[in-house]
Amino acid sequence: MVARVWIQRSLFDAVPPDWLAGLEPVPFAGTVLPAASDGRAVGLALRSTAQVTGADLARLPALRVVATASSGTDHLDEAALTRAGVALITGRGGNAAAVADWVEWALGRSFAAPLAAPLSGRRVVVVGVGAVGACVADRLLARGAEVALVDPPRAARDRAFVGVSLAQALGQPCAALTLHVPLTRGGDHATAGLIGAVQIAQLAGAVVLNAARGGVLDEAAALPARRSDQLAGLYVDTFVGEPAAAPDMVRGCDAATPHIAGHSREGRLRVVWLAMDGLRRHLGLAGLPPLADCVHELRRDTPADSASWHPFSALDGSARRFVAAVAGRDFSAVRAAHYRLELAACRGPQASQ
Repeated sequence: MVARVWIQRSLFDAVPPDWLAGLEPVPFAGTVLPAASDGRAVGLALRSTAQVTGADLARLPALRVVATASSGTDHLDEAALTRAGVALITGRGGNAAAVADWVEWALGRSFAAPLAAPLSGRRVVVVGVGAVGACVADRLLARGAEVALVDPPRAARDRAFVGVSLAQALGQPCAALTLHVPLTRGGDHATAGLIGAVQIAQLAGAVVLNAARGGVLDEAAALPARRSDQLAGLYVDTFVGEPAAAPDMVRGCDAATPHIAGHSREGRLRVVWLAMDGLRRHLGLAGLPPLADCVHELRRDTPADSASWHPFSALDGSARRFVAAVAGRDFSAVRAAHYRLELAACRGPQASQ
């Protein structure tokens, strides 16, 4: 018997047909789940653009698993999922290398340091040391930077983790702070507004990067701090109110990109692979072949013409287009049109542009 799964149209159009073997996919368009009830659907697959509420779950009484092709989960009511006994599968960590590329690009742009150039004497605070933050930290350490790791939840569960509190990290001068935490609003380690006016005052002379989630950085505090040169740089990939962004915030950044830090070819494929593989396994179906063995590429997410992939340095062009186009409107179209190669494929003359 096949497993009935609701799947967001943009994800359904992307995955190869054989990834859906054993599933009865029911595509839905847009970012809102259908209003109709479905007593047969046991799975739900979507991207971060679709919201899932407790009311949605009530219409899917047989639901066993939700799979999101994203690292973040702030578009899901996780408390409602837990109450309903619904498992959650994510693509967390799949785009870690791509986001680390973005951080290296932003720091290189701010420090006028070509990619792979030594960062000796630079102290960087990495907030959030999951798959992405750990990848960023490893890259920076390899280039000679001094790195302070901040991740209280990880420190609480992992005795081997060596980190410091945010207050301790900001108690010493730093060259940059980069954010890699989920957006959470409750509990002992809430991250909403984590970097606010108090923290920004402690970051005087530093560069701030946010490739985590809009709302982790207090935009109302960060923007005037950059305008007054209290902050030495402001690089933002995720914004409050996505998929729209405040035009003043976009224009006030040294570079603003439309949530594409993880948009590399490999990163996009890996995140979807993790979500779909986990969904299948949870429903008792065969998992997908190892990613390295997959002969398919994502249909919509992967342009047929490899020449359409931008080199890493083309992020500057994307940033300029974003600033010109956003004007308070939905920036999804700008985001969807952007693709890029991994940093490793772009080392060379154009990489330091």
